[in-house]
Amino acid sequence: MKINKPWGSYKTLLDLKFLKIKIITVNPESRLSLQSHKFRSEIWISRQLFFDDVTPIFNSSRIKINFHYIPKNKKHRLMNILNSKLDILEIQFGLNCIEEDIIRYEDDYLRV
Repeated sequence: MKINKPWGSYKTLLDLKFLKIKIITVNPESRLSLQSHKFRSEIWISRQLFFDDVTPIFNSSRIKINFHYIPKNKKHRLMNILNSKLDILEIQFGLNCIEEDIIRYEDDYLRV
């Protein structure tokens, strides 16, 4: 099932207690909240990634794929500075992979 968010959407492909896999679509020029997770780490896989609002990880090649590991408790933000949608595969793993494990520090949509 596709879940719509103000920044885009996501679809969960696998949902286990210790492992979750999602396809995340970020709208053009949108970003998720600056956040961290207490119980899980994440791996983002994409052709282009922008990490932490500061350090871009970008590869314009259609062949190479970027992998980015985000350890639990690390502040991070997924953003799309392109004028087309950004799709990434997100793999969550840890003690508990639940949506409620989000600590937000900044949010463009005023969510808590």
